Amino acid sequence: MELFEKSTGATILEVAFKFHDIESRISEEVGLTLDEIRCLVTTYLRHPSCVSDLNNLLSIDPTRTSKVLKSLEEQKLIKRELDEFDRRKSRIEISEEGKAMSEKILKLANELGKKYLDSISKELLNYVEDH
Repeated sequence: MELFEKSTGATILEVAFKFHDIESRISEEVGLTLDEIRCLVTTYLRHPSCVSDLNNLLSIDPTRTSKVLKSLEEQKLIKRELDEFDRRKSRIEISEEGKAMSEKILKLANELGKKYLDSISKELLNYVEDH
């Protein structure tokens, strides 16, 4: 059964599974967990000023975010500093290594995503030609 003959729900799930496969391949390639990738790339692209901003962007538990940021900091991909005005807050800054890793992740995502989207485009063209 072709992608475009399935129910909408099945198609959405298939696409979600494929994107998860892409994330997993990127994770394996760069040696970071999916949570580390999400935190790092979000920090790179969105520049959250503090941990609570990152929590809001990712909609994940603050404790989990803290563990992930600790790991990224140990890998020298980010830097955290206490806010000089509010010592309860940590400011997040991406390091040069973190920027390079983010660019590598985005390049891989672009390459793998393009291959997947190209395959969907071919499948759609075949479907249109047959109908």
